[in-house]
Amino acid sequence: MSDERRQDPRHEIPLVAYIQVIKSDVHEAGLTMSAKVEEISSSGLRISPAAELDQAEIEMFVSIPSGHRLFLAADVRWSATDGENWESGLEVIDRNGTDFRAWHMFANEINRVRVAEVS
Repeated sequence: MSDERRQDPRHEIPLVAYIQVIKSDVHEAGLTMSAKVEEISSSGLRISPAAELDQAEIEMFVSIPSGHRLFLAADVRWSATDGENWESGLEVIDRNGTDFRAWHMFANEINRVRVAEVS
């Protein structure tokens, strides 16, 4: 489905993201939707959004298990459908005012725990 570009370890973890489109050629800026997070890495996420996300710039809140919500900016790198459901790959962007560093710490901690589980 996607062009394989991520090199960071990925992990399936059930999270929810609340998305707002900032810039897009297809969608109106301000469009909001929720999405199920399918997997994460320190550099991005694979999500199942309610509708297609074109190559857009988005902002989102991701609810993590601690109960915190991380505010992130991301570029939609790809979107694909199986005819019924959409899937999108997001690359997290380091932008002022976002929780970029907290996201990296969270994803790296998930990676550390998962690696320890397999060892």
